Amino acid sequence: MKNNIMKSSIALLVGLITIFVLSIGTDMVLEKAGYMQIEPFSFNSNGIIALVLICRTVYFILGGYLTAGLAPTRPMLHVMIIGIVGLLMNIAGAISLWNNVPHWFPVSIILLSYAGVWLGGKLKTSIV
Repeated sequence: MKNNIMKSSIALLVGLITIFVLSIGTDMVLEKAGYMQIEPFSFNSNGIIALVLICRTVYFILGGYLTAGLAPTRPMLHVMIIGIVGLLMNIAGAISLWNNVPHWFPVSIILLSYAGVWLGGKLKTSIV
């Protein structure tokens, strides 16, 4: 039982940290390369914002896939947990950034976050 709690915690953390680190890392690389501005974000072209959105979606899928793969039992429950945590974090982010970004961007992130991790979990549980 204690071992499963530790494995569950690790599965959840790996999924969330993967999404977070890859998302922030991509933003930093795009900014350093001169393709994207973090502040003010609204100065970025829709193409760059769409690229960031595509990357985030891939990271959501990867996070769900890893979480499902590391979960000791009930992998989709673990995936739903990180999906809900991510959804809440993205809602908070949308509220804080609402006046600084095109509105379609945070709304898209909110809609794709849960769907992406769910898809990643389904891909993993279907393969196993």
